[in-house]
Amino acid sequence: WPITVAKYDQDTCERALGLYCEAVAEDGATKSGARQKIGGIFDINPATLHKWIRKTKATTAQAMAKSQQ
Repeated sequence: WPITVAKYDQDTCERALGLYCEAVAEDGATKSGARQKIGGIFDINPATLHKWIRKTKATTAQAMAKSQQ
């Protein structure tokens, strides 16, 4: 089986997610519009960015649930 290599490093992922959150919260951008904009800046497919967003939300929800136990 071929070994897969991450196309984007952790720093790029975190920067893209941060800019996405800012665009939605502060600029009033739609979620899909923000994914398109940020994806264009970093040359990231908006679907990939959406996957990162879902994963981050799930991880955050799990951490919050554990902290409330």
